[in-house]
Amino acid sequence: MTASATQFRTAVPADRQAIAEMWLSSWASTRLAKTPVESQPTVESLRERLDAEMAGKWTVTVAEKAGRIQGFLALDQSAAVLDQLFVAPDCQGQGIGGALLSRAKEIMPDGFSLRTAAENEATGFYDRAGLQRVRMMVHPATGHRLMQYRWSGSAAFAA
Repeated sequence: MTASATQFRTAVPADRQAIAEMWLSSWASTRLAKTPVESQPTVESLRERLDAEMAGKWTVTVAEKAGRIQGFLALDQSAAVLDQLFVAPDCQGQGIGGALLSRAKEIMPDGFSLRTAAENEATGFYDRAGLQRVRMMVHPATGHRLMQYRWSGSAAFAA
């Protein structure tokens, strides 16, 4: 399986349950799953968030192969924020995350920011992808450390 065999498309309401389930399995595969139980997400809480965010500000792209959601990208274009990027654990390392990140760069060519848990292995992914570390901060609800990243946009590399 490779990203080239994967289809990328705009998410539809019927995708939300599968996205929430994949999101939770991906989140659970990180070191973040060791957070206190009361601050861990559930499929239901992630589904509720998807319903609310997709009805509001998120533009969501899914990576799909043979009817299975392999990953997703959630963008808040009005704020130039890459809000979520998750890939199913068994699909990681196959280029899907990179393809989703490239899609974010195409959709927001003037740049964007994102935050991820400092303990998340995804920090290495964002570092390798050329995003710039901006600052360390603390999550207001959970208290864990977050790294803020910035991609300055394609114009920064032109000329």
